[in-house]
Amino acid sequence: MSFFAETAQFQAAVQLISKISVQDFKKVLELLVAGEQVPPKVQTVQSWVQHVVERAAFEQLQPKRLAEELKAQIPETHLEALLRYYQHYQKEVLSKLEHSSTVPTHLLDNSWRLHLNLAHDNLSTILEPYVFFQFKLGNPLDPNVIEENFTVEFSHEDLYNFFLSLEDIQSQMDNLG
Repeated sequence: MSFFAETAQFQAAVQLISKISVQDFKKVLELLVAGEQVPPKVQTVQSWVQHVVERAAFEQLQPKRLAEELKAQIPETHLEALLRYYQHYQKEVLSKLEHSSTVPTHLLDNSWRLHLNLAHDNLSTILEPYVFFQFKLGNPLDPNVIEENFTVEFSHEDLYNFFLSLEDIQSQMDNLG
């Protein structure tokens, strides 16, 4: 089992890394160091490198363990360059992660409304209540990110189970802090 979730996007980046020369891969790493944009054709590689380095730094993986995780994924020459980059910038990346969120999308606002399905016969006045939550997501630190709205519908039972899950999460967070 790999430390990194091998999503389709992850695999696409790995395939692209395998196709580019080690010199081009090192150029991507140099552009990351300089904080510059990479050419569009290798933005997938840049995103992959950032993801791998941030996740490894967050989990405080030693370079040897990172190498074990990635040795079957990318060519050895590319892996050596990535490990040098990781060793040099691990503390800096970890420092940045301590002062920022690892998730670029934040809950900006929410609203709700209650909906009642009325009965069609004289036996009951209400069939079942539903609640609709609308969430507004975005990145308050980046005004260029387009805000996104989505709506979730819950029955009484669904809402109850959702709140039980939230209570479990809150309990775990309380135990950590």
